[in-house]
Amino acid sequence: MRRTQMQTSSIRTVWFLTAAALGLGAAAAPRPADAQTVTLRYSHWLPPVHVVHRTGIAPWSESVKKASNGTINVQIFPAQQLGQAGDHYDMAKDGVADLTYFNPGYQAGRFPMAGIAELPFLIGDAAAGSEVFHKWYAKYAEKEMPDIRVCNMFLFAPGALHSKKQIKVPADMKGVKGRAAHATLARTFALLGGSSVPVPVPEARDALERGVVELMTAPWGSMIRPWALDKAVQYTLDMSFYSGLNLIGMNKAAYNRLSADQKKVIDSHCTPEWSRKIGEGWAENERKGRDEMKAQKTRTVYTPTAGEVKLWRDAMAPITDQWKKAVADRGFDGNAALAELQSALRSAKASAQ
Repeated sequence: MRRTQMQTSSIRTVWFLTAAALGLGAAAAPRPADAQTVTLRYSHWLPPVHVVHRTGIAPWSESVKKASNGTINVQIFPAQQLGQAGDHYDMAKDGVADLTYFNPGYQAGRFPMAGIAELPFLIGDAAAGSEVFHKWYAKYAEKEMPDIRVCNMFLFAPGALHSKKQIKVPADMKGVKGRAAHATLARTFALLGGSSVPVPVPEARDALERGVVELMTAPWGSMIRPWALDKAVQYTLDMSFYSGLNLIGMNKAAYNRLSADQKKVIDSHCTPEWSRKIGEGWAENERKGRDEMKAQKTRTVYTPTAGEVKLWRDAMAPITDQWKKAVADRGFDGNAALAELQSALRSAKASAQ
């Protein structure tokens, strides 16, 4: 009897080990005994049809759930459900949301080092540039954004000037009222003799049609989808006029509540590679949009000559000087930081021509 019990026990042991090795049975890949399922609230201000939601935010969230074996659920709140666009950094800081998507340019002067992404004639390839920027900015993020965990950072494709009257050279900007994508562009408009009118993107088409503004700065695809802004302007200056930065930030307390394994999952998604992935879908959308807009029969697309590009570069040079002073006031070496980023962008073939 004793021998039979021992044989039975041995058989059960062999079966269990074999099943575990082959991944058989429901118990083959159990959750850790101490794993608690958590739900992270992810807030952003874009409509759910926006390309960043579809190709960036949603896939990132799904990947986190899968990698955590279902112990991390990400609940997305789009379209400003939890707060206004300009509040999303503080929403992550204060725990209104656990994760937020935010644009540092919406708070003028608060994050000057991050503002380097807004400088003219810097970014050429947004997807490759996002990976470069993530690596470059990581050492500054802890000092400039200490209230949150900075997870990802990604650039949007270089934007052009889209206007109701044709603009070819800087002098054509005099007296023009424009909707600027961020504070750096607002200063640029003023420098060139124009002015900036603060208009939320969802209201921009109406503002253009009513003459509140005469010009939009935006990447090409973003002019078409989802707001159909291209219908309100007839002229486009085909020049990489500017870029900008968006980030994903996480509330520190929300991160600290995670188990060690769950933290590893989040850390594995807060990488330069993921920043590039998020930026790629957006960049592809803008490339397609450029082709679509250039094919519109009612649109005049003007490509500036080399001499005209130089006029723009010279006219906008003070913007870079202003940025260097702003970061110097915060204790950063702007010349060294800019040179380092420019070198990295060139190496990745991501710099503006």
